[in-house]
Amino acid sequence: MARSKRRRFTSGSNVRPGTMTFEPILEEGVFRFDCSVNVRDAVPPSISFLNTNDRDISIYSEKVPLYTPTFACRSEKQVVKLELPVGSSLYGTGEASGELERTGKRVITWNTDAWGYGPGTTSLYQSHPWVLAVLPNGEAIGILADTTRRCEIDLRKESTIQFVAPSAYPVITFGPFASPTAVLISLSKAIGTVFMPPKWSLGYHQCHSRYLSDERVLEVAKTFRKKSIPCDVIWMDNSYMDGFRCFTFDKERFRDPTSLVKDLHYSGFKAIWMLDPGIKQEEGYFVYDNGSKKDVWVQKEDGNPYVGEVWPVRCVFPDYTQSKVRAWWANLVKDFISKGADGIWNDMNEPSIFKDVTKTMPDSNVHSGDSELGGCQNHSFYHNVYGLLMARSTYEGMKLANEKKRPFVLSRAGFVGSQRYAATWTGDNLSTWEHLHMSISMVLQLGLSGQPLSGADIGGFAGNASPRLFGRWMGVGSLFPFCRGHSEACTTDHVPWSFGEECEEVCRLALKRRYRLIPLIYTLFYFAHTWGTPVATPTFFADPKDPSLRKLENSFLLGPILVFASTLRRQGLDKLEITLPKGIWLNFDFNDAHPDLPALYLKGGSIIPVGLPHEHVEEANPSDDLTLFVALDDHGKAEGVLFEDDGDGYEFTKGNYLLTHYVAELKSSVLTVSVQKTEGSWERPKRRLHIQLLLGGGAMLDTWGTDGEVLQLILPSEDEVSELVSTSEKNYKDRLENATPIPDVEVEVEVEEVSGPMETQILRIPIEQQSDIEDHVSQTPEEASTPTDGATNIADCSDAFKTTELFPSRDAVLNWAREVAKENGFVLTILRSETHTGSNKKNIRGKTYVILGCERSGKYRPYKNTLSKVTSSKKCECPFKLKGKALNKDEGWIVKVMCGYHNHDLGETLVVGHSYAGRLTAEEKSLVIDMTKKMVEPRNILLTLKDHNNDTTIRHIYNARQAYRSSQKGPRTEMQHLLKLLEHDQYVCWSRKVDDSDAIRDIFWAHPDAIKLLGSFHTVLFLDNTYKVNRYQLPLLEIVGVTSTELTFSVAFAYMESDEVDNFTWALQKLRELIVKDNEMPPVIITVRDIALMDAVQVVFPSSSNLLCRFHISKNVKAKCKLIVHPKERYDLVMDAWDSVMNSPNEGEYMQRLTLLEKVCSDFPTFGDYVKNTWLIPHKEKFVMAWVDRVMHLGNTTIDRFETAHWRLENLLQDSGGDMCSCWDAVNNMIKLQHTQIKVSFEKSINIVEYNDPFYSKLRGFVSRNALSYIADHYDRVKTVGIDIDGSLCGCTIRTTHGLPCACELAKYSRTWHPIPLQAIHVHWRTLNFSDQEMNNEGLELALQREVDALHNQFQELDYAGKITLKAKLRELAFPDAILMCPSPENYFDAPKALGFRERQIN
Repeated sequence: MARSKRRRFTSGSNVRPGTMTFEPILEEGVFRFDCSVNVRDAVPPSISFLNTNDRDISIYSEKVPLYTPTFACRSEKQVVKLELPVGSSLYGTGEASGELERTGKRVITWNTDAWGYGPGTTSLYQSHPWVLAVLPNGEAIGILADTTRRCEIDLRKESTIQFVAPSAYPVITFGPFASPTAVLISLSKAIGTVFMPPKWSLGYHQCHSRYLSDERVLEVAKTFRKKSIPCDVIWMDNSYMDGFRCFTFDKERFRDPTSLVKDLHYSGFKAIWMLDPGIKQEEGYFVYDNGSKKDVWVQKEDGNPYVGEVWPVRCVFPDYTQSKVRAWWANLVKDFISKGADGIWNDMNEPSIFKDVTKTMPDSNVHSGDSELGGCQNHSFYHNVYGLLMARSTYEGMKLANEKKRPFVLSRAGFVGSQRYAATWTGDNLSTWEHLHMSISMVLQLGLSGQPLSGADIGGFAGNASPRLFGRWMGVGSLFPFCRGHSEACTTDHVPWSFGEECEEVCRLALKRRYRLIPLIYTLFYFAHTWGTPVATPTFFADPKDPSLRKLENSFLLGPILVFASTLRRQGLDKLEITLPKGIWLNFDFNDAHPDLPALYLKGGSIIPVGLPHEHVEEANPSDDLTLFVALDDHGKAEGVLFEDDGDGYEFTKGNYLLTHYVAELKSSVLTVSVQKTEGSWERPKRRLHIQLLLGGGAMLDTWGTDGEVLQLILPSEDEVSELVSTSEKNYKDRLENATPIPDVEVEVEVEEVSGPMETQILRIPIEQQSDIEDHVSQTPEEASTPTDGATNIADCSDAFKTTELFPSRDAVLNWAREVAKENGFVLTILRSETHTGSNKKNIRGKTYVILGCERSGKYRPYKNTLSKVTSSKKCECPFKLKGKALNKDEGWIVKVMCGYHNHDLGETLVVGHSYAGRLTAEEKSLVIDMTKKMVEPRNILLTLKDHNNDTTIRHIYNARQAYRSSQKGPRTEMQHLLKLLEHDQYVCWSRKVDDSDAIRDIFWAHPDAIKLLGSFHTVLFLDNTYKVNRYQLPLLEIVGVTSTELTFSVAFAYMESDEVDNFTWALQKLRELIVKDNEMPPVIITVRDIALMDAVQVVFPSSSNLLCRFHISKNVKAKCKLIVHPKERYDLVMDAWDSVMNSPNEGEYMQRLTLLEKVCSDFPTFGDYVKNTWLIPHKEKFVMAWVDRVMHLGNTTIDRFETAHWRLENLLQDSGGDMCSCWDAVNNMIKLQHTQIKVSFEKSINIVEYNDPFYSKLRGFVSRNALSYIADHYDRVKTVGIDIDGSLCGCTIRTTHGLPCACELAKYSRTWHPIPLQAIHVHWRTLNFSDQEMNNEGLELALQREVDALHNQFQELDYAGKITLKAKLRELAFPDAILMCPSPENYFDAPKALGFRERQIN
């Protein structure tokens, strides 16, 4: 096919060197520079600029550039140099490896498939001829070389930027402006902002190069949900294709892609599929045939299609420089999307070519480009924009498929302007600590070059990550703008559960952090899309004038959040040296502090929105509770923004969104949080707002209210704040110390950087999978004690291990052998161990033995795709082996030397880092114990010991501390020790045993102050039961009350054997015993729909009204409705009808609304039957407002409020990684903190400064501020309606539900000019202390005479043995100090076995 002639542009070589000419363009402060006016008119169009006219048309401006570049022409190349003041720092250069600050570096912009790149690799997958310079005074300037050709960015001379590229090209400078952010905003006006991503794309993405079937894909998705690890997207690499043919599916392994995607959608996942540019050259393949017919392929100089080798072997390549080809590709994408794809992944689009030393197509290939792109040119002109144009075509195809959905495209190759169409990532990185460290700088450099939506392959693409490396990477990668885990085919599947329980838990915590921050991240992307502001930035953006921040590489800013991560293998969060910018930075977390997670700081003056940790983004509901974290600045002020819309589509461009500006201000110890202004027509959701004020040290004060209303929070005194901060800091340190760090486990193959002069010539070849299993013992136990063939015998230890001693046990063998090995300068490890049980079919000889070997035995098995380098290993196939063998009939163990030779030198002493190096002496252990008792931090203990033993590490300190704590516990079981702790802190505690055994069945405890609070605040109680999520695998029942200041407090807890009626009844009976007077039984008890718990409430508290949590009911009904009712319009109609039924004000209205619900559900009878039979018929009196408002619930109709308020405490109690005793101090302190906050709230109500109207004169200082707030709201209603309001208009609901005067009562007082009498307020709101005076009256409320008489009568009826038993139990109660706790029995009755102990209390 004939193609148009190639256009030629002047090289500018005939222009004399000198200062470049300039013209102002775009906006004030932006200048275009050219070699001359003639050259300016001859340069090609701009592909970087969103609108090429913005670059080519000058504007009027009186300003002149402060810094003017010079130019020279050498060998047909234009050299542009810009010199800046000494002390300037250089950044940008797009996708670049190595350090963050680029001075001394050289980058070649030539898109290259750089698998295994290193810090010195000069060309990667994307090209950004752009440099951002920060001047010594903190101002910034950017310079863009607007050329698509191969360009050298030379920054090797300090404070000097030099571009070298063929042909003439303009350079554009942006600034100097006041800040780097201002430069990036200006740049975005030129090259365009990032596309607005769909909200789901900001969740976690999971990928692997070999998800070989739809079953495997669904298995991965199912495991994420089963393990409650958040994830939104599963990615399909080219394994889904039929023979690597794009737009096809393998008919055996991916039989029905549409059904696969539907199954993924059902579980809350999206599906993204790969499309490469290489199209298989094969007649009969519809894409090739159609493309050949339409003449869409890149051609050689002779006019024939170019054929290169990629995954399908012989391939042709679309010429995306032509609009007709882009339209052809877009229509293919449109049809492909109809099969259910939610996003497209463009890979190999540099373009990458196998078996070619250049790794791409020849420069002489011809592209028949559109005139607005530059016309017909050879490949060297269009090479760097090939990936951009492919991504653009894919993006346009997705828009064709569904104009109401936002496309999501990920492209490996890119250029300046790619962000308009696609996200990106840092390519084929390695599973090394160096690449983890580099990933932060690389993501930031892309953001500084105009591409904010980027991330790195978490865990590394090539090579196997170790558990600690993967967990650390997930910790920091979860806070990158784009978050995806991915690895190549031959590696371990890089998913959170592949690396052990410790790593899995860290990944779960890290991803929950990200999902909590989704509201913030989505807001940041809204501003990135509309204004061009960056999302993730280097730390120096917080203070560009501070030179000490400019080279920090292990921290970055995510909006106003400063993230500090550890990227060193042996440096956890507890060892991290943190450099904070000037100003206020308050650390915080989500009660998830862990040594392997980054530290988080919030900038003073900031407010950030925080959501719930959902398992996928679309699980969130606009009505979910919203939390605002507030950090005040020096002036006591803060502000923040939240953007909300449908999360997808383009309605937000038509004004259908909500942009809320929140402000906070502290005046006279009162913090006021309000909405300053809003934008958009999106209706504000009806939701609760949780304000959390950061105080420092992780301490917070909080309050609840309704979003959109003014919320106030009164701060305690400075001393009380200091106490809160001190307690929080201690709890934070305890959490770090008690957390289980990810073990530092070596992996079989760990990849290092690919270096050397040919590093850019590494070829990508298909990789076969192979087993990771290594047989560590190549010889059978019966082999003779001779060295392995080929081994060099350097040391013979046979004599040292020859013994005729008969050892009593396996442990005795191990201890003896290890000590002898230590004396000889090496370490023994267990290579194989077998125990004959009769059930092990592999142990056919019925032997019990253990084989020990030198730690340097075995070797790493190389993979078929041998890497250029592997890490050095201490493994050297040392043949040394011992065998310990058990004799028959329990006669003991003997030791036999199988091979006594070593093929390596033995050390006289074990060096630093060895298993035995740095072990503490008895004197050092004593010092550790003394310092531990004095609450000295482990790091400070280590500093002290370094003077004695330079080999000691922090791990030795932790081990010594743990050994000391274990010795304190002694022979007691966990639950025995727990009871001891409860007794020490004077908790009231009951427990009961399994019949005729010492195993605990149930345990119940309450804090003494909580009992006092219960005596005062028993009107409403919440009961919440969490199922088997703690270490003991027991249900945990928490009983919570609410004070007059509307703060919740933990009344009591109960660990129970099971969740049967009997267990709940026993626990509630113990609760009843805490209530002094029979007439003080709780009028209202709120639970979830747990039938056993509800039955127990009816048994123990028959007179109480058992309400059901309306929030949980709505959540269940919505989930059921979402499964049954479609489309969304009908779903919304049905849910509106359901909400109307729930909120029926009276029975008559209820019947009418129920009829309407039945009508709208007529097409969905299954759903109608569900809501009637499950909820309305059996339980309507427990949650429909017509009945609920007949009882005094004090405004509490759900338990989600107390769940949220107590989530930290529950997390400690339910911690599956630790035991109750290890976190007891934190639990106890948090319960005490509840009581402290309640006392503070009482003081605020007593010393109230508001409500000075004489109308409240008899109430001020005698009722809570919250009650006054309710009354004031109703009094405002009186003022609005008039003082003649009567009962029919009032409704009087608040009198019934809250025990407070309603509007008609207030109108009556107002008409008579009479202050509200104190007697009109229910006693609940009038109680403002912990007083237990009534318990101490002489009314004998707590007299024991009746119980003593009953015991005496029982004693008289018992036989002699029974009298002895009862007397012994009474002695334990009467004389506890004289009774020693017996050691726990060895065997217990059934699960939970770990809970057995001697009972010390009466059942």
